[in-house]
Amino acid sequence: AYYDDLEFCWRSRLAGFNVGLAPDSRCHHKYTPCASPERLYLRERNRLLTWLALPRRRTILLTAPGLVASLAVTAVYALARGWGGVVARLARGFLRADTWRSIHRHRQAVQALRVRPDAAIVRQFAGRLAVPGFNPAWLRYLVNPLFHLYWACVRRLIIW
Repeated sequence: AYYDDLEFCWRSRLAGFNVGLAPDSRCHHKYTPCASPERLYLRERNRLLTWLALPRRRTILLTAPGLVASLAVTAVYALARGWGGVVARLARGFLRADTWRSIHRHRQAVQALRVRPDAAIVRQFAGRLAVPGFNPAWLRYLVNPLFHLYWACVRRLIIW
């Protein structure tokens, strides 16, 4: 749940496949748009696992400040909702050695398929933070413009 489609498309692009968009297509998805601690946990865990497994290490290092900033926004959101347990659960999960072994194995499998550079993948990424159901003025008018500027600069530095 969460990020499986992004992870699949990203791996496909790295392996040389083209992923397209059919703007006139319609999909009916039975989904209840409600926020919950479990959904936030799964979304953030899978976002981190995807980001740590797919790009080259240089890309991870270069984008680490943005990742840390987005994690801070997520932590503020979780704490504001009274969901501090989500933050603790994420921390516990990423402090486990078997989590890092699993990431390492997944990285090796993905990198073995790689035929496209990170630069070809990340140029399609957006420079904004989106937290469903959470869009305060400070996120909209301060954090996202700064993140957009940060990403515009960092994306140009990813040439591998």
